[in-house]
Amino acid sequence: MQDENLVEVGNLWFKPIISEEVIKDKVNEMGILLGKELNGKNPILIGVLNGCFIFMADLVRAMNIPCEIAFLRMKSYEGTVSSGKMDVVLPPDISFEGRTVLLVEDIVDSGKTLAYLYDMLYEAKVLSVTSVALLYKPLAIKYPIQPDHHCFSITNEFVIGYGLDYNEQGRQLSHLYQLTEKPTI
Repeated sequence: MQDENLVEVGNLWFKPIISEEVIKDKVNEMGILLGKELNGKNPILIGVLNGCFIFMADLVRAMNIPCEIAFLRMKSYEGTVSSGKMDVVLPPDISFEGRTVLLVEDIVDSGKTLAYLYDMLYEAKVLSVTSVALLYKPLAIKYPIQPDHHCFSITNEFVIGYGLDYNEQGRQLSHLYQLTEKPTI
């Protein structure tokens, strides 16, 4: 993909790094793999909002197996200040006990969210947890964890598109974009 396809989101510029076609092919391939791994287990797919919603929709269609869908939201801020703890906001009627869980993340960078969710789910007495991420930043990992599956490994640059955002903008972009310098005109 070429730099002439730069996009401005908010006050920042982004260059395309992974095309819509490449994303769709890789997500479809991942869905088929996970469908085979989880076939007959009636898994519950748990998406971490907001960034995973496009990835999860495409993934579940490609898996093409009976499953349940749920979403959770992580909250660590009170206003503009971090509370220092992570709170999980879940629908009140979800029970994970004895379930096979597929945890769906848009991006794993430090690993903090993934580690926290694994601990939370095993405390809830799940049968098993498998994790899948659209993007994995191995150079950013600070916790001794990585996703079981991921579609793409990327550098430690800020990215948007395909559900990922900058200040809640850019989620609608069909390609993945990486932060870049403002173009000179």
